[in-house]
Amino acid sequence: MWLSSLVPRRKYRIGATCLFSICLVLVNQGLAEKTAADYFVRSLPGAPPGPLLKMHAGHVEISPEHHGNLFFWLYQNRHIANKQRL
Repeated sequence: MWLSSLVPRRKYRIGATCLFSICLVLVNQGLAEKTAADYFVRSLPGAPPGPLLKMHAGHVEISPEHHGNLFFWLYQNRHIANKQRL
C-alpha cells in the first residue's frame, strides 16, 4: 500500500527535475556571466521600513536581433498559509 503512494511522487519528482534541468540549460546559454547575486533586490523605493522580502528581479535577453527581453520578479514568502489554494 505505501509503495503505490510513492509512484506518483516519483513521477512528479522526475518530471520536475527534467523540467528544471532544461530550464537551467536554456538560461545558462544566455546568462553565462550573470549570477543570482546580480539580480538580488537590495532596496525598493517606497517600501515600508523593515526587512524586505528576499527578491530577485531583472531582464533576461530573449532575442538579441530584435532586442527582445523578458522581465522577471521572484520573491519568497515569509510564511506559507495553512489554507487550501484555489
